[in-house]
This record gives sequence, structure tokens and C-alpha cells, in this order.
Amino acid sequence: MKNLVTLLVLYLLLTFTAMVKAQMITYSGPVDFYLELSKKAIGSGEDDGYNWNVNVDEKRIIEGTVYIIFNGYSGGLSSRNVLFRPTSIQENFNFTGTVNNKGNEEKTSQHCYDNLLRFTHTATPGDSRSYSHTVQSTPIESDRPIIESAGLTVINNNYTLSVTGRMQVKVNTATSSSQTHACIQSNEPPKTTFISDTIIIPVAVVARKEFDNSDYLEGTWVKEDTSGTECNKCLGPVTARMAHGDMNCHWVSKITASWMLSKRTKECDVNINYIKGDVKINGAPASEGPVKIGAGDMIETSRHTRFSMRMNDNSEIRIGPKSRIVLNDPCNLHNEGKEPSTEAKMTLLRGKIYGTAAKLVGKGSGFNLITTTVTTGVRGQVKPDMPVFYASTDPFFIPYECYQFNPYYRFSSPQQEDPEKAELIEGYQSLADDQIAYYLDFEDGVVNDLTALKGSLHIEDEMGIRSMDIPEGTTVNHWQDGTAMTEILISIK
Repeated sequence: MKNLVTLLVLYLLLTFTAMVKAQMITYSGPVDFYLELSKKAIGSGEDDGYNWNVNVDEKRIIEGTVYIIFNGYSGGLSSRNVLFRPTSIQENFNFTGTVNNKGNEEKTSQHCYDNLLRFTHTATPGDSRSYSHTVQSTPIESDRPIIESAGLTVINNNYTLSVTGRMQVKVNTATSSSQTHACIQSNEPPKTTFISDTIIIPVAVVARKEFDNSDYLEGTWVKEDTSGTECNKCLGPVTARMAHGDMNCHWVSKITASWMLSKRTKECDVNINYIKGDVKINGAPASEGPVKIGAGDMIETSRHTRFSMRMNDNSEIRIGPKSRIVLNDPCNLHNEGKEPSTEAKMTLLRGKIYGTAAKLVGKGSGFNLITTTVTTGVRGQVKPDMPVFYASTDPFFIPYECYQFNPYYRFSSPQQEDPEKAELIEGYQSLADDQIAYYLDFEDGVVNDLTALKGSLHIEDEMGIRSMDIPEGTTVNHWQDGTAMTEILISIK
């Protein structure tokens, strides 16, 4: 009995020690969802004894971003099995749903007969008919969010991400048809039917991936990415019978999702000193004044928006309109005097950014900025070697081009001044001598403008094969071999 009590006390002590050592871990970031189902076909002519015209235009697009903060405890007895629960979910969804299909046909001529089936005359033109089918779909506004649940589970060396919800949509349908009979010179009255209904569209992401980097969980989940020009997939049964000749058709069926969750190591205080327009941090509206930020936070701006934030080391970040930036390590921009680091402190997914920082003498650059097309929106580009999962339109895959040195390369010629750039970089001339400043415009996975405004920059490609030093006052957007810059790492030279 004494031994049993001793074992029980020892077990409780070990359990308590494991609980004390367990640490709360936070992952946060966006999950992007995109669905597109569309058909477009057009044709007309005088074919097969008919004058005809057919037009098909159908479109359903769901595009959304869900910002999630997951919390879980790791350590102790279950360090390899962690269940993360969502503590905050912010969502932003856009929906388009329309159908506008029309068709008409008219016989160029038609033989007419009496009741005894004797030929009487030829009617020119002959019988005709018309058809139209329109649908207007709108999401139903309610207090209930679209995303209903989310989860992140780590088991051994794999993690599972799930985000599920549903969108309620009101669908109004109108269908009209009419016919004329040339031989008896009569018209049937038009027939029109109206139907109004509510449908539920599921929104779901369920993906599994190897837990290969504990600091970043990112990937792309694809269910379908197909398109074509076969008319049998564009035309419905009624309009198909009205097409008597060649049609120009195009259909798209795309469903995909992507995510970038960053491990939140710690928080720090910064000051938002200027906001113009709509700015969101992790999906929530931002306002001027002091705020806490951490690794994994995402800043997103809308059209006609400007944003400025001063960091705790007195460096500054200004972000232009329609931009997305992820803060990977905003509390340690200068590595706290450690060895040189190639880890990006910020990731620009798209848009325009102006940044300043102090030059570091005898230390490695910490103000590293990287561009990436992994989650620029799931319609963007994806690395060809990225694991693909089952998903709920997808990127164009761009193969990596081999490096070819061109000794005759010259830096890009000055571009016509962009008024948005001029506004973002205003005042850089007055920076102190120990400050550096740069400007970057990154859209659709391509660098449009990288300017070393004050001080010099060093850049490398995502594979570490190409590299380039950019002197002060120089603007570039191509490598020495003349190819466009896509994913690059920028550091202070």
C-alpha cells in the first residue's frame, strides 16, 4: 500500500511538472478561399436553314479571407500532439452570382400545308422562338458569420487545418419563352415564370501537411482547376438546340484555398501614426495610436488607402493601397545584435511599401523583406514543387528559369513617376546619414519597381542563385539576365 501511494504521488508530481512546463503557442494568419464557376458562349449566323443567335453568360464567384488566431499548449508529456483552438476569427467574403442566357432562332423559310396536308405556300421567314433565363443571386445578410468552426491539430510530424462554414444565398430566377407560327400567322403569348429560393453554399478547407517548419504553416489546397472551350460544357439543353453553327465558348471551374499561419513568438508596442482609408490588421479595422503587434500579424489596405507605422526602434513602414504584408518578426528587426540573419522580418504578398531603418555597423541586416506569391490570393502564382491537397482557381504554375548571365545588362531606366510612390516616399531626403530607405512595388507576383532611395540594398532570388547589389538612387525590376524579378529577399547592404 505504501508503494502504491508513493507511485501515485510520483505520477501526480510528474503530471504537475509537465503542466507547468507546457507553453502556450499561438499561430495566426490568413486562410484564403476562392471558388469560380463560369461559362461564356456566343454565336450567331445563317446556318442550317436558320437565322439564329445564342448568348450564354454564367458566373459564380466566392472570394474570401479568414484571419484566424489559434492557441494551444505544447510541452510536457504531449509535446508532439497539440490541439489548437481558435480564439479569434475575422472574415471578409465577396460573392458574385449571375446568369444571363438568351437565344432565338428563326427559320429562313417554311413550307405551309392545309388540313389535308396539301402545299399552300412558302412563308418567309418561317417559325421562330426565343428564350431567356436570368438568375440574380445575393448573399443573405445576417448576424451569423459564414465561418462556423476552425481547428488546427498537430500529431507527431503532421498537422491538419480545417475551416468550415456556409453561405446563405437568395436566388431569384426568371425564365421566359415565346413562339411564332408563320403558316397560321399566330403568336403564342410569352410564358414567364419566376422562382425565388434560398440555397446553402458550403465553404470548407480541410488539408493535411507535414509539420516541417514550426515557425510557418503554409500551403495550397486545390480541389479543381480546369477550363476549356468545349461547347457541350457551356450550353444548356435549351440554348444548345438553338445553336445551328459555330460557337465561341469558354468555361472555368476552379476551387482552391491557401494559408499562411505564423507562430507568434511575442508582442511589442508600435505606433500607427497615419491612416487614410480602410486598413485592417488580422481582419479587424485599425486606428491611429499605440497598438501591440506580433509575428504572424497581417496588415491589409484597400483602394485609395495609406498607412504608416513607426516601430519601437524608430524605423518606419508606409504601405500603399491594395497591399498585403505579413509581419514575421516585427519585434526583432535588427536581430538584437546577433549574427547576420537571412530570415525575412516582413513578407510582402502584394502592393507598395516604403521602409526606413538604421544602418548597422558590424552587424547583419535584420530589416529583411521578402516577396512571395504563395498566398497573394489563391488566383496568383504557386511554386511548382509545393504539395497540393484536396481543396474546396487556382494559380498559374511558373517554372523556375535557369540563370543566364548577361554582361551587357544595365540597370533599369527611370520609370515615369507614380503619384502613389511620390506620396509614400515623401521626406526620405531628410533622413539622417545613418538611415536607409527603399521603395517596393510588387503586383501579380512580379516586381514592378524596387528603388534604393537612401543607402544601398542587396537582393537575392528565392533559390539563392541570383543576387544583386542596388546602389543608392537606382531603380530595378529585372535581373542581370533580363528576366523579371518574382520572389526576392531584400536586405540592407
